[in-house]
Amino acid sequence: MLYATWFISSCALGALGVWLARWHAWRRQWLDHPNERSFHDSPTPRIGGLGMLLPVVATTVALLLRPGFQTGDPWLLLLLPALLIATLSFLDDRFDLSRAVRFGGHTVCALIALGLTWDIWAGAPLPLFGTALPMAAVAVLLFLWITGLTNSYNFMDGIDGISGVQALVAVAGWLTVLMFEPALAAAPVEPQELLLVALAGGVLGFLVLNWAPASIFLGDVGSTFLGFYFATLPFGAAALGLPFDRALEAGLFFVWPFVADASLTFIKRAARRERVFRPHRSHLYQVLAATFPDRAAGHRLTSLLFGLLSLLGVGLYWTSGPLWAKAAVLAWVWIALGAWTFGVRRKMSAPAVNFTSPVAKSRFHDEQVDHTLASLMPFEIHLSPPDITDRELRRVREAFASGYIAPVGPQLNAFEERLAAYLGFEEMHALSSGTAAIHLGLRALGVGPGDCVLCPDLTFIASVNPARYLGAEPVLVDVEPGSWAMDPELARTAIRTLKREGRTVRAMVVVHALGIPAPIEALVQIAREEGVRVLEDCAGAFGTRVNGRSVGAFGDAAAFSFNGNKVLTTSGGGALWLRDPKLRVAARSWANQGKQPGAVGYVHETLGYNYKLSNICAAIGLGQLETVDQRLARKAANYRDYRRRLGDIPGISFLPEPAYGTNNYWLACIGLDARNDAAGLVGALRARGIEAAPLWKPMRLQEVNRDLRFFGGTVSEDIHHRFLSLPSGSGLAPAQLARVCAVVREQLGC
Repeated sequence: MLYATWFISSCALGALGVWLARWHAWRRQWLDHPNERSFHDSPTPRIGGLGMLLPVVATTVALLLRPGFQTGDPWLLLLLPALLIATLSFLDDRFDLSRAVRFGGHTVCALIALGLTWDIWAGAPLPLFGTALPMAAVAVLLFLWITGLTNSYNFMDGIDGISGVQALVAVAGWLTVLMFEPALAAAPVEPQELLLVALAGGVLGFLVLNWAPASIFLGDVGSTFLGFYFATLPFGAAALGLPFDRALEAGLFFVWPFVADASLTFIKRAARRERVFRPHRSHLYQVLAATFPDRAAGHRLTSLLFGLLSLLGVGLYWTSGPLWAKAAVLAWVWIALGAWTFGVRRKMSAPAVNFTSPVAKSRFHDEQVDHTLASLMPFEIHLSPPDITDRELRRVREAFASGYIAPVGPQLNAFEERLAAYLGFEEMHALSSGTAAIHLGLRALGVGPGDCVLCPDLTFIASVNPARYLGAEPVLVDVEPGSWAMDPELARTAIRTLKREGRTVRAMVVVHALGIPAPIEALVQIAREEGVRVLEDCAGAFGTRVNGRSVGAFGDAAAFSFNGNKVLTTSGGGALWLRDPKLRVAARSWANQGKQPGAVGYVHETLGYNYKLSNICAAIGLGQLETVDQRLARKAANYRDYRRRLGDIPGISFLPEPAYGTNNYWLACIGLDARNDAAGLVGALRARGIEAAPLWKPMRLQEVNRDLRFFGGTVSEDIHHRFLSLPSGSGLAPAQLARVCAVVREQLGC
């Protein structure tokens, strides 16, 4: 009865601790961001291990306060270096400690553990080796065992649930040792059993929020604790009376899948002369999880399979027979699993894609993935796919027939003319990307080394990077809640503060975020008063208007993007408008490698770039211009439908719609109140084959921008936490929109 009560209490305490850790991580932005190793596609809290450890710490305190408890028990003493290594890992997560500090800490903790248990292992036999090895060799092997398993757990915490399932099996295995090993029949093991029960409860409480799709990860703080603690449990068991070689056998067999996968992957990468500590996705468990078309199913099944493999190890521990025979069984199982994963499963899951199909064109989007693996998220409903008709195909055929397939030709000229006419500008310069347009625009406005360029904190990073291309310093300014654009008063404060410090504020980049019109007239007025040039970033705002005029018409320069997900696409491309006609001529030269306009031959007067748009891409744009008004109308209708279907949900909010302008509704966004988790809803939608996306992470929180100056508060951060983008394509069918709304309501319990 005591153990059942202790376990239930530990589960509740662990779940509460993990929930609090998740809440705090979101508040402080302690998040794991997707990289080339990741299987998640949105920022996720990574300190779940803190909550998992809560019942362990509480049980330890309770045992220490128990009258007559032996505080010198090695089982309890070994918790000290385990908690120390967890603390070090937490600091590493927060402050990105150097590799030398990290592994130095692992070394110190391993030496502490070996020092505390010297009388247990010194002279004791090892599995297979007996007492044949000298003491120094034994010490090295045990040191490698502790540090190796610590890092194995760290490496193996790459998919939802796998560390938790493995830990539960290992804890169960050790409980059977304490309960049924004849050598421990007379040993007082209740305190040790209570610690293991507390750990099991904490792990199960963690799994509630980590089971795919996970809303929090274990993090290094939890994974290194588990690895270190499981590595040192054999020493604690030996202190109770279990033969040391038998205790090490239990320690290895209970976690053998992690040891096998981490060790063999390490050896394989080292043999290939790869950087073994660089993030990757070549572990067997990662490859296996990727072979399933549904991400959540892949994570769950792989985690359960590794749990079953650990159960096999527990079973083999309790069978009679020589150790080498048991090890041979595990080796054959691992070989079979590897052959099945890298052979049968991987080949079965490789998608056969018809890249001439319009569906295929919109299905495969540009993400940072390991292209040797199967697609992890084959969406059925995409976020904002290109809406292509026969008009674009006809225009492209005309371009091919004309013979102009280079960045010059009649389609390109026509596209620039009709684009300018649609927007109400005198002239437009078509380019290879919106980023190129911002780069050339800032250069035309005189931005150079040492200058300051104001940029909004809430934007895509391409709004900020071009200032750095020119040697300038981006200065980040918070946005206002009513437009999600740069706050005018904060912009004024930033300019005047920088001027007092002797800095030159050359330009500001005003972003019409997600097609919401910025307070551009107020910002331009401030810029004129302060002698600052204005570039309007209209990347996602084609069709947005302010007081009847197209965005881009108010500043000194304007940049548009025609990426595949935009209202108007050329597959990839952008356009630049400059108010000064002389600068337009200069910008055309810069986009053409600095070539002298009109010169015969190769005469280059200035530094330039290869930023010209292909004539074929321009042909797509011509077709898109013929139907852009219909697409804008459909996007607006979709947004109104979302509001109608979801507007009654308590605490939900939608895009700002400033009275001075009209949105283009490029992306339909919804905001949740503090009771709900936007990242969790994104994960739930994506698990159902619906491509939702979190809003931009604020620029000041991006690792690459940690050194940038910031003016403002937490508006950008709040929007990032609360809002997500729903499928918004102009080709979105009513049934698809209804399905999206049904999943949203289901997840929010409405």
